[in-house]
Parts: sequence; C-alpha cells; structure tokens
Amino acid sequence: MPDATPAHVHRISWPLLALSLLGVAALTLLPIGWQLNRFVVWLYYSGLQLWRFPVLRDISMDTLAVILNVLLMVPVAFTAMFALPHARWWQLAAAILVLSGAIEIAQAALPLGREGSIWDVAANALGGAAGAVLAAECRSRWTRSRTPLPARQTRHPPAA
Repeated sequence: MPDATPAHVHRISWPLLALSLLGVAALTLLPIGWQLNRFVVWLYYSGLQLWRFPVLRDISMDTLAVILNVLLMVPVAFTAMFALPHARWWQLAAAILVLSGAIEIAQAALPLGREGSIWDVAANALGGAAGAVLAAECRSRWTRSRTPLPARQTRHPPAA
C-alpha cells in the first residue's frame, strides 16, 4: 500500500526527530544525573501530594523512573516513522535498542557521573517499540483513509 502521508508531515517530522534526539542526548549524556533524580522525586511527591494522582500511591519511585525511561524513546520512534516512510516498526524498534545500548555504554564509560543500566536499555527499547507501533498504526490508518475504494465493491451481495 503506498504511503499517503502528506509531504508537509514528512517535512516537519525531520526537525521533530532531530529535536527529540537532541532531548534524549541532553537527558542521557549530560552530567545531570543528580538533578534528574531530584526531578523524579519531585514528580513522584508532587503527583502524590499536590495532584492527588491515585495511581502514584501504588507505584514506587523506581517504577516511576522505569516509566519515564519508557516514555523517553516514544517521541524518537514516533517521529522517525514519519521521517522514514518506508521503515517498518520493528526496524525502528531495533534501531532504538542499539541507540539505547550505545547511550548506556557511554554513560558507563565516560566520566559523566552516570551509571549504565541494562534495565534502562530494556525500558527504552519498549518505549521505542511502542512509539514505532503507534506511528505505524497512525500511518496505516492515514493511508487507508486516503485510498479510494474500488467502484464495484459492495458490502452486501445483490438481491436475487
């Protein structure tokens, strides 16, 4: 099925992809681990105390950190699916897995004050797969809605 995504969506997806990759690089490769930890603590307690968000009563801060790691790669994969119209969702999920592994290796090897974690790789890969599948479904629906049906196709057989 041909890609029916409008050209302006492809054009805007490249800057959005670059912006999301820049955000991932800033959040993962800058020596701001302590500040990110404080942000997760603030997010947890503000959600629990100020917003009275009931879901947070049942999860720990570690679980919230995993959720944030999953969400980190969703925009990257989502925008990449539109920037690369012939890519399959599993190809981008694999690319996110490799990217996440490289980030965690860099965090462990470079003097950033950060620690690499295989669990972060898994959470990022899950987020990448989710973003890619979501974008693939959006792209598929967009294509189906713009593909004309054959003229003779009917839902019911003709009455005899």
